[in-house]
Amino acid sequence: MSKLLMSSLLEISIKGLNVERVVFPVLIESCAYDIHRENFDFITCKVTSKAYKNIKQKLKNYEIKIIDRFGLCYLPYFLLKNIGIFAGVFICLVMNFVMSFFTFNIKVVGDGNLYNDVYTVLNEKNVDISKATNDEIKDVIENNLENVSLVSVAKKGTTLVISIKEKTILDTQFVPIYAPDNMMITSIKVLQGTPVVKVGDIVKKGDILVEPYITSGDNSQMSVQPNAEIYADVWYSGVVKYQNIEKVSVRSGKKQVLCEYFMFGKKIYSNNTKCTFDVFEQECTQSYLTNMFIPIYMKKTTYYECVEKEIEHNYEQEYDSLVKESQSLAYAQNTTNEEILDENLDIIDIYDVKYIRTTIKINKKV
Repeated sequence: MSKLLMSSLLEISIKGLNVERVVFPVLIESCAYDIHRENFDFITCKVTSKAYKNIKQKLKNYEIKIIDRFGLCYLPYFLLKNIGIFAGVFICLVMNFVMSFFTFNIKVVGDGNLYNDVYTVLNEKNVDISKATNDEIKDVIENNLENVSLVSVAKKGTTLVISIKEKTILDTQFVPIYAPDNMMITSIKVLQGTPVVKVGDIVKKGDILVEPYITSGDNSQMSVQPNAEIYADVWYSGVVKYQNIEKVSVRSGKKQVLCEYFMFGKKIYSNNTKCTFDVFEQECTQSYLTNMFIPIYMKKTTYYECVEKEIEHNYEQEYDSLVKESQSLAYAQNTTNEEILDENLDIIDIYDVKYIRTTIKINKKV
C-alpha cells in the first residue's frame, strides 16, 4: 500500500474499436486496475505512470487521455493546480487568528425581560467587551441588576454570549381549586376555603370547585389556602376513525437538498436549490463548521417528495385491532391507574366513515 501511495498513479481513458482483442490484453499485461467499460469503444482504468508509457506505445492508434493523477509524486502538481484554494485557507486562518482578539457582537440569551437591562448596564459602566474578561463582565451585571439570579459569560468566535436567569418572585396570592377534567362530583369535604359545588354537580374542566377565602360572621372575606377532599366520576373516551379507502401521503424516494453557509449570522454561500415538488416534507439540520474563531455554520434543508397513495381496508378483518386501539387511547388518559367502574363501546356511522369509540368511567380524587 505504501509503495502504491508513493508511486505516481494515473486514471486514463481509452477510446477505440476491438477492445476485447487488443486493449484488454495490454491492460492486463500492464497490471491496470479499476477497469470500467463505459461503452463498447470506451474504457477507463488506473495504471502507474510507467505502465501508461507502455500502453501509450502499444496502443498508438487509440485515443488515450489522462483523466486524473494520484500519488505523492503528483503532490506539487496538485498544490500548483489548487493554489487558489490553499491561499484562501491560509488567509482565512490568519484572519481567524487576528479576529480572535476582537469581540464585535453581544448576544444575550435567557429571560427576555432582562435583555435591554444588560445592554444598558454595560454601556453605562463603559465596559470594553474586547478587553474585559468574562469574570469582570459577569461581576458588572450581577452587581448592577438586582433581579438577576444567575449569569454566565462565554466567548464564541467574535460574539460574547451572556446567559441570564431572572430571580423568581414568590406569589403569595392564593388560587382556587379547579376541576382538572370534565366530571361529576360524588364527594366533597372542604377543610379550608369556600365550596362552590355540591355532590351531583357536573362541572367542566377549569371550573372553580373551592374558592380561596372564608367568610366571617360580619360577611368579610379572608384569603386562605384552599384545601379539600373531592372525589368525582370522570369519563375518558378513545376514538378511532375507519375508512374503507384511506388516502395517505408517502415519500416517493426523491429528494432535493438546499445547503446554505452562514458567517456572523449572514449567508455567505448557497447552492440555490429550489424545491420543485408539488407536495413535500422538509427536514432541517444545522451544524457548526468551526467555533474557535469565526462562527461558520451550515444549514441543510432536505425536501422529500410526497405522493398520495390509496390503501384499501377490510372492516371485518381490522375490527378487533380498531377496538383495541380505541381502548388503548381511553386507558392512556387514566394516568393514575384508577379502577375502571364501567366501559362502553360505540360504533358511529357517518356516511362512509366509521368511528369506533371506547368510553371508560372512573372515580378519582381531585
